[in-house]
Amino acid sequence: MRYLILAALAVPPLAQCPVSLPSHCGDNNPAISIPACTAFIASRPSSVFELYDAYLDRGHAYGEERLWDKDIADQTTVIDSGNETQRQQYVADLDRSTAYREEKKFNLAIGDATNAIALFPLLPNAYVARGYAYDWEFQYDNAIADATKAAGATPPYPPAYVLRGVVYAQKGLYSLAEADDSKALALDASDIAAYATRASAYYYEGAYQQSIADFTKAIPLSPHSAWAYAGRSEVYAMEANFGQSIADDTAAIQVDSKYVKAYLVRSTVYRHTGKYGLAILDDTAAIGLEPDDPAAYADRSVAYADEGQRGLEIADMAKAAALNESDFRAFPSMCLGRTIQGDFAGALDDCNQLLKALPGNPMALDLRGFVYLKMKNDVAAIADFTAALKVNAKLQTALYGRGEAELAVGDDVRADTDIAAAKRLDPSIAMDFGK
Repeated sequence: MRYLILAALAVPPLAQCPVSLPSHCGDNNPAISIPACTAFIASRPSSVFELYDAYLDRGHAYGEERLWDKDIADQTTVIDSGNETQRQQYVADLDRSTAYREEKKFNLAIGDATNAIALFPLLPNAYVARGYAYDWEFQYDNAIADATKAAGATPPYPPAYVLRGVVYAQKGLYSLAEADDSKALALDASDIAAYATRASAYYYEGAYQQSIADFTKAIPLSPHSAWAYAGRSEVYAMEANFGQSIADDTAAIQVDSKYVKAYLVRSTVYRHTGKYGLAILDDTAAIGLEPDDPAAYADRSVAYADEGQRGLEIADMAKAAALNESDFRAFPSMCLGRTIQGDFAGALDDCNQLLKALPGNPMALDLRGFVYLKMKNDVAAIADFTAALKVNAKLQTALYGRGEAELAVGDDVRADTDIAAAKRLDPSIAMDFGK
């Protein structure tokens, strides 16, 4: 199936404080810690430092609930007080940097992490926090530099290797990504982010069983996190195991009903299996949770196209285009949707933007090859499909698409070989090219 990429990429955990601070309301469960912190703050404790600890704890708990504006407000209270300790300022800068990054305010995220580095330049946490912000800005060299700096810490710091693995994977350097994630796991065999990012690298290379194995190892290490189920779901879908894919996405939603990515992954599988109404319901649920997410509107636009609801299809794609501000997660859906609408110039621009963010990514190359195929630019299509297959020889949409393009240029022998190989991987593959 033509998948919409990126669901498997790990989401780094919230920045953690390397210094132990006393907790007056802290608990790993935000449902407990948020009201406890709020009550403690309202009690007007005599120690201003205990008060700031409570704001730090509550802000972090808000972040765990993805209530980023409230997280930022609590951390800002500490930072702007002028009375906090250096350690408290460091923790607040780190946590607020993470919240800003999640809100796509990358310059602010970089600024907070830089402030934290100035406070404790030998600690690795802030370098990793800043590196992730650089990564989202596509400043890959800066991100790698920060990760490398953090990797030199004593004792070794596994998240530094995970960050560098993420960046290497986005640059298409999958073997380097796998090596860094393996280093992180050698240091900490329970590092869930390392399993997830290595699984992503395996996924892009077509090593699907290794990818599934890593996600499977991550699930019991983080049983209350939805991302591992959603990531494994995507790999099962690429193996045409659609029943297990839907089961994993459903499990992800049961674990966290607000996890948007699971709805979008399941929607794509529903579309591929002809359940367009269910796909639309999942996309609509995702929009309800994140009404400013362009990928959700673009996904639903494609589902409406499958159902022949032209007016709704066009309206959702227009909404996605209005919301999208170079968020590469939206480009796959937008490229596919615009291709279906016949807006080939817009689709090519989306695919090129995606490849700028993820150079050499086989799914992105496959998607652009599909655009060229629909444009009847068969030579360009064959080139992109071939480039994708050099990275992932099991990418069935690239095999089938190259076969279609080879038929168009009269290379029937190669075409028959490619199409047969694609159908062995996914017997229903032809439906990805029928519209």
